[in-house]
Amino acid sequence: ELGIGYLPEDRKNHGLNLGLPVLHNVTLPSLSKVTRFGIVNARRENDLVSSFVSDLSIRLSSMITPTKFLSGGNQQKTVVAKWLFAECKLLLIDEPTRGIDVEGKEEIYKIIRNLAALGKNVIIISSDVDEVLRVSTRIAVMSRGRIVDILDAKEATKNELVGLATGGR
Repeated sequence: ELGIGYLPEDRKNHGLNLGLPVLHNVTLPSLSKVTRFGIVNARRENDLVSSFVSDLSIRLSSMITPTKFLSGGNQQKTVVAKWLFAECKLLLIDEPTRGIDVEGKEEIYKIIRNLAALGKNVIIISSDVDEVLRVSTRIAVMSRGRIVDILDAKEATKNELVGLATGGR
């Protein structure tokens, strides 16, 4: 309702319905876009979701493939598609590449950068310092539940971030 999409750390239990096809996982939060008088327009649903599948390079055999059969990276891209389909203004992504192979990580990083370049607001929550340095423009470092510093990512170093996060200055 407020235009915020949340991609949880545990996408399998909190971001997707693994038994549903990719098609329905993407449209479920925004059914009003593909229904009229409570009836789903299957052609419109398929056409709209197909464009997201293509844009995000989600690899699947069919739009009705149950999400549980996708790789971790393609599952994560399906969650991204869901919130892009919902036209969120802010994406909050918790541990964006946890459980994803190296190739999938690169694809997720590319998607995050592209979203930011398109003017989407993206907040990443990550315990992977290398990941944070790689995809961020600004970094808020937290220690003991409080923000201890906000840094420009171009000037931040791994040692500096670890030191701040562990209570050092």
